[in-house]
Amino acid sequence: GIKIYKDCEYVVMDDSSRRNLEITANIRDGSYLYSLLECVAHTKTAMGKRLMVSWLNYPLTDSRKIASRQDHVELFVNNRRLLEAVHQSLDTVLDIERLAGRIAMERAHAKDLQALKASLNGWLNVRTLIENYGFSATSTDIAKQISELIESAILEDPATSLTEGRLIKDGWSGELDHWRDVQNNFNKILEEYAEEEKQKTGITNLRIKNNNNAGYYIEITKGKLDQVPAHFIMRRSLVNAERYTTERLQELEHQLNEAGTRIIQLERDLFVEIRAQIAKHVPYLLQTSREIAYTDVTSSLAYASILHNWIRPLVDDSSAFEVVNGRHPVVELHLPDGEFVPNDITISSPADFNENCSTSFALITGPNMAGKSTYLRQNALITLLAQTGSFVPAEK
Repeated sequence: GIKIYKDCEYVVMDDSSRRNLEITANIRDGSYLYSLLECVAHTKTAMGKRLMVSWLNYPLTDSRKIASRQDHVELFVNNRRLLEAVHQSLDTVLDIERLAGRIAMERAHAKDLQALKASLNGWLNVRTLIENYGFSATSTDIAKQISELIESAILEDPATSLTEGRLIKDGWSGELDHWRDVQNNFNKILEEYAEEEKQKTGITNLRIKNNNNAGYYIEITKGKLDQVPAHFIMRRSLVNAERYTTERLQELEHQLNEAGTRIIQLERDLFVEIRAQIAKHVPYLLQTSREIAYTDVTSSLAYASILHNWIRPLVDDSSAFEVVNGRHPVVELHLPDGEFVPNDITISSPADFNENCSTSFALITGPNMAGKSTYLRQNALITLLAQTGSFVPAEK
């Protein structure tokens, strides 16, 4: 059920072979346990997990591309400090591919943008670690711009709704800051206005008060009525005092009543504008997510290789298949250390006959015991691992 076509980029498998080899799910309950995926499931990001499944389901046929992946896996195998540092930084990276989709669809909220910022910062740390090791990489300038934009504009713990406010930082918009000042410091604004009127009129006991019925008003005692200026508008006469308003006081009160609505509308408009700016870079974010996934998968395969004592196989364009002391990756994972007995296989086509390999076909017969199917699956899985670019469970 497995065929390799010279003009096809991937190994072609029928559904039955894919299912029986239990590459990404076991036959019993459909979970990833007791599957090949379980042996290499050390990715740190959602993007890496998806790419790992894709690599296992669609191994490569181009030996040069396979070798390129192997080079990066080997880099992490040989540099375990680098592997640990990369994994720590990848732990902070969320699903940038999904976040980019939400941004493109205008569905991202402020917490999504904060998640994007944290993820880009984590990726920038990874890029610093691997920049000299030949990984395909786009410029980091846009990632830095996006991160700085979110850092400057979006609150650290924002609301998820666009109709509640609590989205934009102070200092981002002068107009928004003005309305927040009206809402949060209105008593101080009134005190400043009252002091201004005291200086103009000489009425030192002038007070600005308010109640639910009358709203805000200026109260002046009877003894100071001869000092009331012409721009004061009579509101109500009391026994010991009179209440006035002014155009300025009415304007301030109107601003206070309007502040809440204006703040919410302004924050929403500003957030939508910021999101639209980031949406221009969705193709960049998708490319970045692919780079993250590649780094995640190669480092995960390296971790699996270290953990399970796998080696780098030689993959060339011949039909020769030789495995020395090969082991079934899944069976070995679930047996005590040293319990699995390694075995060999050497097989080739007539065109590749040499002194080490002169068999082009082998038929396994015998009683219906588990050994035959285990042996067949073992070598099929070793082949698939090799052609994903992974190291394999063998001595050679």
